[in-house]
Amino acid sequence: MTIERVCVTDSNRDTIQKQYEDSGYRATANHTNVDGSGWFDFQLIIPVTSDKTDIIANGIDKVTFSNIPIDTIVTIDDEDIAEVTDGSLELTIDTPGEYHVWFTNTNYLSVRIIINAS
Repeated sequence: MTIERVCVTDSNRDTIQKQYEDSGYRATANHTNVDGSGWFDFQLIIPVTSDKTDIIANGIDKVTFSNIPIDTIVTIDDEDIAEVTDGSLELTIDTPGEYHVWFTNTNYLSVRIIINAS
């Protein structure tokens, strides 16, 4: 996993953190010295998107996940269901419930999207 360490001063700390977070990164560690200077470790978050989070549990209605990096493992409720090879994934559900869909890739921070099937 790629970690980008960025040195900051007291006067630019908030600006730099916001710029990175607006660009798809999350601060995973930080250190602040007495004078306000220090550093952040930033990691890129998997940029996955979904077209919806509520679907009908009929095996026909589907949610489409996009922008998934190649070689991302998709897990639902602790069960691996797919390895993404083309950047997207379609999911249908037969049983009503709340499903936690995890996207894991060694180069990114993992992402969870909750799908509600009714």
